[in-house]
Amino acid sequence: MIQNLNVKLGLRTVKSAIAVALCVLVSILVGNRDAIFFSGVAVVICMQQTQRETLRMGVCRFAGTVLGGAMGYALIRIHALLPNFQSAVDLAAIPLAVLLAIYLCGLFRADDAVAIAIIVTLKLATEFTGSAGVEAALPYVFDRVLYTLVGVLIAIAVNRTIFPYRKVESASTSSSI
Repeated sequence: MIQNLNVKLGLRTVKSAIAVALCVLVSILVGNRDAIFFSGVAVVICMQQTQRETLRMGVCRFAGTVLGGAMGYALIRIHALLPNFQSAVDLAAIPLAVLLAIYLCGLFRADDAVAIAIIVTLKLATEFTGSAGVEAALPYVFDRVLYTLVGVLIAIAVNRTIFPYRKVESASTSSSI
């Protein structure tokens, strides 16, 4: 049962919906429905209250996607090289990839990139196997990175141009003459 019917939509909510609409438009223009998912998720995660926070989240989101794509693709290549030992490769390499993702994100002070780097790594490592997986994975990684970048750019553009955040000074902090 809904208790509070006085819930108001904030500007970030409205901007997120506008940005997702732009992601859908991009998807229609390029003829790739996956673009809605990859760019839309990036938009929703990156859209923050301020432009600076949106940019920071966008950089982390993009960096995590690139890192996860590279590590996941490396795991697929290892699988292809050792087809008779895939379970052993999974047992050793996937946890090491997770450890490496966390370490690298920490090294570059990109803690917000950790989750997406691991998610992309796991997606690739578990979905694409064998020699066919190597061939199918590279276009997937490229699309994922490209449409994540599109979503990040849309989030930044929308946050900057549609109802941009303006810090309001309170009466107690402003000086009067």
